[in-house]
Amino acid sequence: MSRYSSISITAHYTAQAWVRQGLPWAEFFDTTQGRALHALCEVFFAAARRAGFSTPSEFLVQRHRIIDALVAEACPAQLIELGAGLSPRALAFADSSGGPALDIDLPAMVELKRQRLGGHAPPSYRALAVDLVAANDYTQALSPYLKPVSPTVVISEGLVAYFPLPRQQQIFDRVAALLRRLGGGRYITDIHHQQTVDRLGATARVFRTLLSLLSRNRQPLQIPNEAVGRRMIASAGFDELSIHDPQSFRSQLDLPNPERDSGLVVYEATIG
Repeated sequence: MSRYSSISITAHYTAQAWVRQGLPWAEFFDTTQGRALHALCEVFFAAARRAGFSTPSEFLVQRHRIIDALVAEACPAQLIELGAGLSPRALAFADSSGGPALDIDLPAMVELKRQRLGGHAPPSYRALAVDLVAANDYTQALSPYLKPVSPTVVISEGLVAYFPLPRQQQIFDRVAALLRRLGGGRYITDIHHQQTVDRLGATARVFRTLLSLLSRNRQPLQIPNEAVGRRMIASAGFDELSIHDPQSFRSQLDLPNPERDSGLVVYEATIG
């Protein structure tokens, strides 16, 4: 079993954030664990807000809305979400567009998602059990469910930060190869540069400690800075990289406390 299999507990907390935001299909993932985690964490987060700090719940909403805006701008023909957890995004895409939509995660999470849906998923939606960092390349197993059409959009939200840099590079490499094989598209993922984590100091340390406790995995060092990130994306074979931060979406999106620096950036890497 993958050493990363225990990270799924964080999916319950994140799913509760989507329930409270009223996202389409989120109601299927309103779990007892999510409600309990949210109630427990809010005791601490209330004090953090009074002290003027950005909270993880605010960060989650910022991240999700920015990624959704970039997905909408891309007008995908098909959608893949890696490490999807209990995200409702692919379900909403399949429901609204009828295009192929795949959620990829470890077997226990996929089984939970199927149980919660109870057969109510749209016809073009699939949840597939895959270990993203296994030695064998998982992307070949996706072929029966996808079409060679462009653009394909691949998303990872709250995923790559769990992995050390060599694993992150492996994820980038495989996504780039998949997109090229399908005819082109975009890979959208959130990133925290290590120099930003270091600059934020205590705020970032508290957040990373909380995430480590919830996931029972020590948080590894992140991509050092933008220059290294650009080299990693180029090395994977992407043609172009745009880096977005919450400030650039202030006038476009209703983001909670965008003036507070959460250290979030979103990579949008393009093939074709």
